Amino acid sequence: MPPSPYDTFTFYESEYHSRYVSFTPVEWATNQPGNDFFGLSPLQQLTPDQAHLVDTYNPFCQRGGFEAGGGCPVPFVDVGNRYIGFTGTDRSYINGMNWWQIASGLADPTVTSTKALDGASALLIGQICGVTENRPEAVCNDPVIQRYKLLDTEQS
Repeated sequence: MPPSPYDTFTFYESEYHSRYVSFTPVEWATNQPGNDFFGLSPLQQLTPDQAHLVDTYNPFCQRGGFEAGGGCPVPFVDVGNRYIGFTGTDRSYINGMNWWQIASGLADPTVTSTKALDGASALLIGQICGVTENRPEAVCNDPVIQRYKLLDTEQS
């Protein structure tokens, strides 16, 4: 297999479950060129229940969404059917960087890509705290998370 033209990481065949959150990723496509999924090769299929969930909550689905064979932008994240949206940050902050460069920069809070990724992470954590009734408290009561929860509430 030729090297990938896209630096990426994967959650393929992973899961995470705790008292507070379950994470069940579906990798719709590989990072290899192909004829589907925005020019990439397909990898996993959504279950009918997952397709219905995405179609219900993703306002950007086209042609009837996944259930009807249409398309939806990714990544898509559903946090308790309450906070629905896309994760991440403006890709321009990490364009041209490989995963090692991005990860290495995370230790330096002055790096622009780190600021952007930290903000996106804090917003997602704030959303999770919003549906878990602020549990675990050690995470959800962090002042940074509280600020992002307030920002998210103001935008709703």
